[in-house]
Amino acid sequence: MGNSNSSHNDNLNDLFSFFKGSGVITLGMAIKLLLVFGTEVIAARILQPESYGLISWSLFLLNLICMFTGLGLNTAIRRFLPMYRQQENYAAVKGLLYSAIGIGCAGGVIGALLLFGGADWLARYAIGDDRGKIILRILVFAVPFWNLQKILMAVFAGFERPLNKVLIEDVLMPAGFLIVVTCAWASGFGEKGITTGYVIVYTLSTAVSAYVLKKYSPYYGLPRISAQYNFGEILKFSWPLVFTEPLGKSTGLIDILIVGVLATSYDVGVFRAASDIAAIMSIILMCFGFMFLPAVSRYAANKNRAKWNDLNTRVARWCMLASFPIFSTMFFFPHEIITLVYGASYASAVPVLRILSLGYFFNVIVGLTGINLVALGQTKILLAAHLSAFVMNLSGNYLLIPHWGIEGAAVASLLSLWIYNVICLIVMKIKIHIFPFNQRYLFNLLCLIALHLLMAILIKTINCSSGIITVLLFFSLCSVLVLSLIKYGVLSDATDKKLVQVLLREKTDLIG
Repeated sequence: MGNSNSSHNDNLNDLFSFFKGSGVITLGMAIKLLLVFGTEVIAARILQPESYGLISWSLFLLNLICMFTGLGLNTAIRRFLPMYRQQENYAAVKGLLYSAIGIGCAGGVIGALLLFGGADWLARYAIGDDRGKIILRILVFAVPFWNLQKILMAVFAGFERPLNKVLIEDVLMPAGFLIVVTCAWASGFGEKGITTGYVIVYTLSTAVSAYVLKKYSPYYGLPRISAQYNFGEILKFSWPLVFTEPLGKSTGLIDILIVGVLATSYDVGVFRAASDIAAIMSIILMCFGFMFLPAVSRYAANKNRAKWNDLNTRVARWCMLASFPIFSTMFFFPHEIITLVYGASYASAVPVLRILSLGYFFNVIVGLTGINLVALGQTKILLAAHLSAFVMNLSGNYLLIPHWGIEGAAVASLLSLWIYNVICLIVMKIKIHIFPFNQRYLFNLLCLIALHLLMAILIKTINCSSGIITVLLFFSLCSVLVLSLIKYGVLSDATDKKLVQVLLREKTDLIG
C-alpha cells in the first residue's frame, strides 16, 4: 500500500512539474507573439513591400540553412540529455554537450561560408533582386550563432529549465528585434540597418545563453570527469532529423507554392489568409512540446511505459480541450472570422478555413505524436512519415487544384496532416502500446461535439448582425462551457482537478 501511494505521489509530482513548465512556456509564447507581431508591423510600415519581402525571404533562407547545418543535434540533446541524467551518466552528459556545441558551431561556419559564396547566385536567380546579395552577406555572420543558440535552448530543455528558455528566446530576443527595428525606423537606416541589428541580437542572445548555462548548470562545479563521446549513437539517431524539420516546414509552404503556379496571386493571398488563421491551433502543441520530450525520454530510459502512456494521453486530452473552442469557432463561423480579420474581399477563404481547421484540429488532438517517435528513437520512421505527408501534399495539390481550386489545396493539406499523424499513431501502438485515445478521452470529445453543435445552432438562430459580437459570444460561451465542465469533473478526473488546484495556487502542497 505504501509503495502504491509513493508511486502515485511521484506521478503527481512529475505531472505537476510538467504542466507548471508548460505554463511558463505558454506565457513566454504569448509575450513572444506580441513582440514579434509588433516588430513585423513596424518593419512592414517603415520599409517598402519589396524591402520587407526581401528581408523576410532572406531570414527564411537563413532558417532553412540552420535546419540542415544543425544536423538535428538540438532534438538529439533534448532526448539524450534527460536519459543520461536519469542514468546518472555524467561523463556522457559532458561528452554530449561538448560534441553538440562543437559540431553545431562547425556546421554553422560551413553554412555561413556556403551562403556567402552563393549569395550572388541566390540574389539573382532565387530572390530576383541584386540587393539580396548584400542582405545575405550580412546575415551570414548570424548563422554560427543561430546554430549555437538552438543547441543551447535544447540544453535548457534537457535540463528542464523552461524559465531560461522563455527569458532568452521568448523575451530577450524578440524584444531585441523590436528595439532594432524601432531604432532603424527612428534613425532612417533601412534594410541594411535592420539586417545588421538582427545579427547583433543573435550574437548577444547566444552569449547570454552561454553565460546562463555555465553559471547555472546543474553540473557546474562537480569534480572534473572525462567526457564520454557517443558519436555513433547520436549521429545514427539525429541524421534523419536533418530532413524531418525542413520537410515539416515545407509541407505547410508547398500549398502556397503550387497555388501560385496553378492558380492566381489572388488565390495565394486568400489561401494564405485562411492558413495563417487555422495554424493558430498549432500553438497549443508548441506550448507542451518543450517539456514533453525530456519527460518522455526519462520514461523511455526507465522503460516506464505506464507513466509515458498516462502523460501522453493526458497531454492529448488537454490539447483537445484547449483547442476545441478555437476549432469550433473556426468551423461554425468561418465567414465572420475571415471578414472580421481580413475584410470582405477575402470571403472566398471561408471554405478553405473550414477544411484546414479540421486538419489542424486533428493534428492537435492526437498529441505530440512525432515527439513520441523521437523519444522512442524511431527517427527513420519519423522521416518516412514526413515524406509520406510531403508526397501526399504535393500530389494532392497537383491533382485537386485544377478541379477544386484552393479548396483542393486545403483538402491536400488536411490529408497530409492526417497521414503523418496516423502513421505515427500506428507505430506508437505497435512498438510501445501507447495510444492517446482512451474511454475518458472519447467521452470528452463526444460531449464537446454535441454541446458545441447545439450552441452553434443557438447562436445562428439568434442571427446577430455584428460578426465580431457573434465570434466573441460563441468563443466566450464555448470557453466558459469547457472550463465549467472541467471544474465540475465532467471533463476531468481526480488527478486533473488536483493539478488545476495547485497550478492556480488554491493549494500549496501537491500531496497534502
